[in-house]
Amino acid sequence: MHCPTPTPTSTRTATSTPSVVEQAVTATPSLVEAVTEQAAAEPENGYPPEIFFVEFPVGTRHDLLSASPEIEIPADGSDIKGLVGFRDMDDSISYVWFEPIQDDTVFEGFGFYITDEDLEEGDFSEGVFSFYIYCNEPSREIFNVQLMDISGNWYSGAALFGFVCR
Repeated sequence: MHCPTPTPTSTRTATSTPSVVEQAVTATPSLVEAVTEQAAAEPENGYPPEIFFVEFPVGTRHDLLSASPEIEIPADGSDIKGLVGFRDMDDSISYVWFEPIQDDTVFEGFGFYITDEDLEEGDFSEGVFSFYIYCNEPSREIFNVQLMDISGNWYSGAALFGFVCR
C-alpha cells in the first residue's frame, strides 16, 4: 500500500502554528526512517557466534561468567583436552582465541583456525570443537574464549574457564 507523504501548502512564519498535517509529518517517522533505524541496529556483517559451554578438562563444565581456578591439571607438559560448544546463527566459525585475563599468568594468548579434525560434534555453524592445553610449571590460570566467524564477527561475551597447574 502506497501512502503519499503530505506536503504542506502554506508558508509558515515564525509566529504561525503548524497545521495538523505538518504536525503529523514531523511527529511520525516515515517507514523508510523506521526501517533505516532498525537496519542500523543490526550487525553489518551478521551476528557473532555464541559460546554455550567450555569444558576443561573434558567433563568439567565451567560457569561462563565466573571461572574460579579450582580444577587441577598436571604441570608435567601433558596435553589436556577441552571442549567448546557453540552456535553461529548466520555463518560458520573459523577461529578461536584463548586470552589469559590475569596479570600473573605464565601463558600468552593463543589461537587457531578450527578444522574438521577439531570438530567433535556438529558442523561449523553449530557444534562442539576440541582444544588442548598443557603447562610445565605451577600456576593459576583464567582464560576468556573468543570465537570469530568467517564474516569477521567476534563473540564478545564472557566465556571463562580456569585451572591450576600443579
